[in-house]
Amino acid sequence: MAPRDPGFDLGGYRDFLRKKFAVLQLSAMHASTYDRRIALWSVFVSQSARESVPVRDVPRELLRQLREEGHQVTERDEEQLNVLREQYRGSPITPVFDILTRDRLVVVLGDPGSGKTCLLRYLVLEWAAENRGPVPIWIDLKEYALERMGFLKYVESGCTAYGFRFTGSREALGV
Repeated sequence: MAPRDPGFDLGGYRDFLRKKFAVLQLSAMHASTYDRRIALWSVFVSQSARESVPVRDVPRELLRQLREEGHQVTERDEEQLNVLREQYRGSPITPVFDILTRDRLVVVLGDPGSGKTCLLRYLVLEWAAENRGPVPIWIDLKEYALERMGFLKYVESGCTAYGFRFTGSREALGV
């Protein structure tokens, strides 16, 4: 028995993702590299990561402002922060693909230029090449911020060419 056709042009979407992410956009780095085309597949290096969140120091003035506005009601416990810092420093560094394979929900944090977007693009290209796993829905937050429409409308506007539609209630989707 053949599976029901969801009406979603998976092949078209896969081709769109391949075209969008196969080549690195080096123009953002330097004007002289604008005409060079480098394939992500040929230069991607897998990162390693800690499975713990670093403790960030928040400036005292910002903490004071957060308390005044009611966003933070407790004082910082320096001893607890030191324990968290030590836990972070002591957590093992693991290949990021091991983490992504093991855990379903992951938040990737890092400094600008550390490879977060390249990692996501690589994962999308891997899906497009292998056609296994959940369908990645790419949402470019820079484009979303410029559009000034609701989240649901933004995502649907980019996916309607492929027949993708959200179903269910707005509350279930978190919008």
